[in-house]
Amino acid sequence: MSFDFSGKSVLVTGATRGIGLGLTRALVKYGGTVYALGSNKELLDALIEEYGDRVISVHVNLVDWGATRAALEQLPPMNGLVNNAGVSYAWVPSLDAPKDIIDKTLSVNLMAQINVTQVIGKKMVEAGNGGSIVNVSSINGIKLCESAWPTIYRRLRLI
Repeated sequence: MSFDFSGKSVLVTGATRGIGLGLTRALVKYGGTVYALGSNKELLDALIEEYGDRVISVHVNLVDWGATRAALEQLPPMNGLVNNAGVSYAWVPSLDAPKDIIDKTLSVNLMAQINVTQVIGKKMVEAGNGGSIVNVSSINGIKLCESAWPTIYRRLRLI
């Protein structure tokens, strides 16, 4: 099976580590241009150094709803969106998870995904060229791991 992303642009959230970094590298390898969204400027700069103009840095903290929208509104319409960003602040039993940990986790793992999808999805529709939105998930979004309350939302992607 061959993949060809030549001439395609894809926004990847959480692009500087883990699955997001792997996706970024694969999309570039197969000809795509990646808009790499992350909160760590040094890691974003390293991607640009490695891939040049095939990676465009989108440096924003997804917790900041307004700043995220402002950054994304500056981008051209995308052919694809990969909602991959996720955090886990603490491994605590779900019955003991404090509200502040739940709120911080959901701000990135759920609310940011909704925010990004609204802005990028609207641009896709307005451009009239179609596109794909991929929401990365974790097995914890399907089958509860009792001790992993924050992780349930770390990769929960509106299943």
